Amino acid sequence: MDSPVLQWFGALAATLLMLVLGSAAPAATFKTLYSFCVHSNCPDGAYPDTALVIDKTGNLYGSASEGTDPIFKIARRKAWKHRSLYKCTHHECGEPLVTSDLIIDVAGNLYGETQSAGGAGAGTVFKLSPPQGAPGTRHYWTATDLHTFCSRPDCSDGWEPEGGLTYAGAQTGAPYDGVSPLYGVTIYGGAHNNGTVFRLSNSGGVWSETVLYNFCSQANCTDGAWPDATPTLDGAGNLFGVTFEGGASNVGTIFELNSTGETVLYNFCPDGLLHCSTGFDPDSPLLLDADGSLIGAIWSGGAKTNGTIFKVVPNGAKSQFNVLYTFCEKGPCTDGSWPRGKMNLDASGNLFGATVGGGANGGGTVFRLNGSLKVLYSFCSLPDCADGNAPDAGVSLGGKGRLFGTTLQGGANGDGQLTSGTVFELDP
Repeated sequence: MDSPVLQWFGALAATLLMLVLGSAAPAATFKTLYSFCVHSNCPDGAYPDTALVIDKTGNLYGSASEGTDPIFKIARRKAWKHRSLYKCTHHECGEPLVTSDLIIDVAGNLYGETQSAGGAGAGTVFKLSPPQGAPGTRHYWTATDLHTFCSRPDCSDGWEPEGGLTYAGAQTGAPYDGVSPLYGVTIYGGAHNNGTVFRLSNSGGVWSETVLYNFCSQANCTDGAWPDATPTLDGAGNLFGVTFEGGASNVGTIFELNSTGETVLYNFCPDGLLHCSTGFDPDSPLLLDADGSLIGAIWSGGAKTNGTIFKVVPNGAKSQFNVLYTFCEKGPCTDGSWPRGKMNLDASGNLFGATVGGGANGGGTVFRLNGSLKVLYSFCSLPDCADGNAPDAGVSLGGKGRLFGTTLQGGANGDGQLTSGTVFELDP
């Protein structure tokens, strides 16, 4: 029989073990909700590369870059179910139909952009309306073009819209009201053929486009060129965004646009490409935090050449820029590499996002950043990357803190990295 002292030490050790296990954070729960290319020739879509939008009941909407039925809904039921919403026709299927993240209005209509559709092949802004009448009487939704780009002979209205649309209240998570102005960017066209910021206004159901700014209006494009991410609108009506090129070092800018004009808040690589710890060529949307600061991601460059997360405190030419995290700090890039796409902040100030590469298996990651970075999931954790590979569009924040997203490749319907992508859910 053990002595009382040994029994006491044994009980103490068991108690300490229970405390340690009880205090350990539970592992994130990952689910693949859909793997694309279920059917022959992939009519259900392939290679989803836009962020998901979530309606008030938790249904997911998104688009794939290939396939005849590329816009989809993942219905939230006891088992998640995929449904195609739109069937593209003639020239629309020759190139990716949808090139932007979708938005949803209070009536359940979807809005988005195409890059090469329309009469001039220069892109459109469209509205997609759900079927009317008894359930089951119509399968596909109805598409209406709100604006067709290059509608002017010189394409001064812009061409190839990029990123997505925004509206007043978008940063709070409120759905679009269906009538207030929409804002976006085109990567080309405009007065100097280096992109525009535009506004679409609705008057009695008739939409009209106004170009708010033409990039490369300054010598050597010091005001920026090629804006290619969804702009961000604050509560005062100021628009913020990034340009892929232009600026003092010609590798991109952060800009602000308001009623007084355009201001460059930051030029990337201010000391040149040889000492560029900031990253360069930004192409992901900016996020407003509770203090009005801007948070963004760059997939290229940085001290480790694998991307950064940054923060900017807007103050005109005196704006403060800081790198919050440099990827590939842990070898061999187990913390992820090449952050891209949509990021989200929760009420506690946690920043959630995704990297296209890196992680424990090289297939990309979902991460949480709040002072330090934690990898919540590493893709290609299953054989042949059946759980997905390359979450290129970032993540969307749903109810109860769950994260939803897409992977550009991987999934159950093929062999490894050559497969056609997934929709996933992650409960951190």
